[in-house]
Amino acid sequence: MITNENIKYVAIYLRLSRDEENRGIEKILACHRNSLTELSYENE
Repeated sequence: MITNENIKYVAIYLRLSRDEENRGIEKILACHRNSLTELSYENE
């Protein structure tokens, strides 16, 4: 069984949805990156 203690590294995959393609790419990806990073820290 894998527990949080066994996980040392994770990868974050960022992508745009079709709805987001016309908005500021850098801003959207930064928001996604921040959300995913916070989620990973909360579940350490």
